[in-house]
Amino acid sequence: MMNRNALSAGLLLAGLAVVAHADDASEVLVVTADKSEEPIEQVNASVTVIDREQIEQAAAPDLLELLRGQTGIQIARTGGHGAQTSIFMRGSNSNQVLVLVDGVRVSSPHTGSFAWEHLNLDLIERIEIVRGPRATTWGSDAIGGVIQIFTRRPTGIRAGAYAGSYDRFGASASAHAGTAGGFQLNANLAYDQSQGFSSQNPNGFSYDPDRDGYHNRSGSLQLESPLGEHYTLSAQANVIDADSQFDQGTSYSHITRYSLKAEGQLSERWQHSLQYSRSTNDIETPAYFSSLQSTRNLVEWHNRYSLSEQTALLFGADYQKQEGVSAFNYDDSQTNLGVYGQWDQQWNDAFRTTASLRLDDHSEYGNHSSGQISAGWDINDRWTLYGNAGTAYRTPTLNELFHPGYGGWYAGNPNLKPEISTSVELGLKAHLSDYQRLEASVQHTEVEDLITYAGGDTFQAINLKKAEMDSLELRWSYQRGAHDLAANFTLLDAQDKDSDTDLLRRPHQQYQLSYGYEFANQWQLRGEWFHSGAAADFGARLDSYNLLNASLILPFNEHWKGRIRLDNLGNEDYALAYGYNTPGRSVMFFIDYQ
Repeated sequence: MMNRNALSAGLLLAGLAVVAHADDASEVLVVTADKSEEPIEQVNASVTVIDREQIEQAAAPDLLELLRGQTGIQIARTGGHGAQTSIFMRGSNSNQVLVLVDGVRVSSPHTGSFAWEHLNLDLIERIEIVRGPRATTWGSDAIGGVIQIFTRRPTGIRAGAYAGSYDRFGASASAHAGTAGGFQLNANLAYDQSQGFSSQNPNGFSYDPDRDGYHNRSGSLQLESPLGEHYTLSAQANVIDADSQFDQGTSYSHITRYSLKAEGQLSERWQHSLQYSRSTNDIETPAYFSSLQSTRNLVEWHNRYSLSEQTALLFGADYQKQEGVSAFNYDDSQTNLGVYGQWDQQWNDAFRTTASLRLDDHSEYGNHSSGQISAGWDINDRWTLYGNAGTAYRTPTLNELFHPGYGGWYAGNPNLKPEISTSVELGLKAHLSDYQRLEASVQHTEVEDLITYAGGDTFQAINLKKAEMDSLELRWSYQRGAHDLAANFTLLDAQDKDSDTDLLRRPHQQYQLSYGYEFANQWQLRGEWFHSGAAADFGARLDSYNLLNASLILPFNEHWKGRIRLDNLGNEDYALAYGYNTPGRSVMFFIDYQ
């Protein structure tokens, strides 16, 4: 269990911090929690929304730096910009976090993880983070939570360019067109490159002191057209083509996502959506004679029926088929049919509950059920208490089942069982003034049959008996006039209960403090301090570290804006994965036209 003194101190801090958020959070709508649009304050879970304005204010060099300071999220990367990146949520494995882009599942059927390193920030409009299990809505993989990314929705024409340390250069352009009849078109293109630095240091298993660069070419297209008075038809296309150098070679990635969606009203009370999506993920690594191709086809039907002003029924079904081919190793496909239902009840102005159930039929693992219940109580117009409990699961990936490993090391295991989790959470949301906001939550998760590479002398994939994750999360923000102050705090205890050892690359503590000031001429100066505690890694220990970052936003006129970002001002020598390097003191310059 989590250190009792630290937990007590965190709860005391939660009780003493009399704070709330400057924005009216009730106006913020989210769709990721239950596939239906709802006010963020009515979601009985911990939810964060990062919009385009916040992305630009952060001036982060990539998606990793933007997400690093988010509560409950831990990050690992095997090298510099463009290197393989893993994101853990509340101590869960990276493949236990469901990732969506415009509503489309994007994780690789081979690894179960998403290629975070290849998603260009210039193509992102908004990010929704829902912490905790969401299996009843989304199915497999949503154990630690769900992160949904929405691609850029420009207004008019925009363009931007940036350059910085490690010979980094990039450019992007976006355009929007629409008609009086409601037809909408959005197009985005982006290019990114870096000469980088050596991915590994002498502690790495294949150290080669060269510079490992990165190239990325990305684009997205969205079409939307009304179909009569109550229907909308939309289509999405996203393409990423990237190559990442590492100390022994280069990996080439080609990722595509396509979707077609019809949504609208079947009646005054009944809203529904029907979506078909197809995603591919092809990775070639010649140095390892590795070639991985995968395809996922998914059909989803989601409905919301209002029985009354206080009662709603959410229900739907989805069917997916995923196929994966690994050169010389395996060729396999799996299917899954899921049906689900959720009952939403607003008992009075202050109390609401939800109860949901999902049934899945998997081609390899048969039938599985998952469920979730939650409740929220508005104690008054400033305090909200919520709680939820739910189960989730994850089926083994193709690599975990069939990969032969590397000379027999880290090989798959066709006898693996699915992971099953149970989670409980208690949280508090506080609005105690017009300028401040506090959120606090504690959660406990148990995972049965956790899959890990720890079997025998060759580290084959095996099921552990149990892993447990306990966390305390605090988020505080203050915004008034020209001042913007925020802090967050995460305590985490993620353990393999078979051996009573820490799960790898998940620090026990993370803190972030940021401050922003807007001058009379609308220039904005921001600074942040981030601290990460020590963490276990393969045969080693990752030391704690501190990062100091700063940014300056310079609006020149109504169309042109400049941004400057300084990272790791203290030139801290730290590691996110043992044997791999991280950036030193660095700078990025941005210029944007709207």
